[in-house]
Amino acid sequence: MRDRSPWRWWVLLGVILVGGVLVWYWSADEDHHFPNQYDDAPVDVSLEEALSDHGLVLPDSAEGVRYTASQGLDGYPMSARFTMPCDRVPEFVSDNGYAELDSDEGFDPGTVLDAEDRGVPIGADTSYYMREGGGYGLESYALATADDADCTVFLTA
Repeated sequence: MRDRSPWRWWVLLGVILVGGVLVWYWSADEDHHFPNQYDDAPVDVSLEEALSDHGLVLPDSAEGVRYTASQGLDGYPMSARFTMPCDRVPEFVSDNGYAELDSDEGFDPGTVLDAEDRGVPIGADTSYYMREGGGYGLESYALATADDADCTVFLTA
């Protein structure tokens, strides 16, 4: 005599549902992994799209670029860290509409904390830059710390 217990169907249905959810989760996770993103930060947009949306251009000489950007968060924040030759920083600043500040006074303290969290050394050789909202409507901060001929740049928008 065959056992036609209804619990078997529920178990089978549960296994199918759990399997489907796991497949969806893993495939969705792959869709949100972008080159150069920080592994520990929310990213749901490519670096190119985030830079374009914030009206920013990285120099060709930028190396070791890492970033985070999330359209899903209020204000669509982004930040990026990279190194470049220090003699190219003025061009980067000009191309992106930044103005150099005389000191860190008036500079966004959150950007300094974020930079330090990302391993950017802050010291006497750090320069501070700010871009007012302008045509993009988005304030942006950048800092550059010299280490011999190379500078580590960190920006937030």
